[in-house]
Amino acid sequence: MSVQTTYDAAPVAEEGLRAGHGAYSAESGVAEGSAVRFGAAVILGTGDHKYSLPDTADALGNGATTAAYAGIVSRENEYATDQTALVTPVGDGETAYVAEGGLLNVVTTGDVWVRVEDAVTRGSAAFYRTESGAGGDILGAIRSDADTATAVEIPNSQFDTDADAGALVLLKLNQS
Repeated sequence: MSVQTTYDAAPVAEEGLRAGHGAYSAESGVAEGSAVRFGAAVILGTGDHKYSLPDTADALGNGATTAAYAGIVSRENEYATDQTALVTPVGDGETAYVAEGGLLNVVTTGDVWVRVEDAVTRGSAAFYRTESGAGGDILGAIRSDADTATAVEIPNSQFDTDADAGALVLLKLNQS
C-alpha cells in the first residue's frame, strides 16, 4: 500500500484573500464593463449591485471619484472555473480575475490581501489607480499615494505591513 508523504502547501496570501477573523463585510454583485482582478479596487457600476474598474473616460458614466469607490474584489473559493482566467498582474507571476458579467464579492470592511504598485509603509493610507500615470497603468491597482492625481485615496484604509513594489500587503478597510 502506498502512502502520500508530500503535500502541496496552500499559499499564505493571495490577491483578494480575506485575512484574520475580525470584522468583515462584503457586498455581492456583478463585474461590469470588463474583467476585474481579485484584489483590485472597484467603483460603483451603472446599476444596483454592479461594480467596475475605475475608468478615465468614464464610459460607464459612474465617475472614478472617492464617492464612487465601492471596495476591494475578494477572492472566494466558490467561483466557477469558467469565470476565472489568468492575466498579467501588477507584480510577478499570474493572477486570476472575475470575467465581465461574473459574480463577485466586494470587501467594504475587513482585512484583505492586495498586491501593491509601489513601496508602501505600515499605517499609511492606501490609494487606488483611476488612470494611467508615471507609477503605473493598471486600473484599480493599489498604491501608496496619488501619483500626480492619477490615484484616489481609499477612505478609512491603511496598510498593515511594509512592502516593496509588487509585493502582497495586508490592507485594513474600516467602514465609516
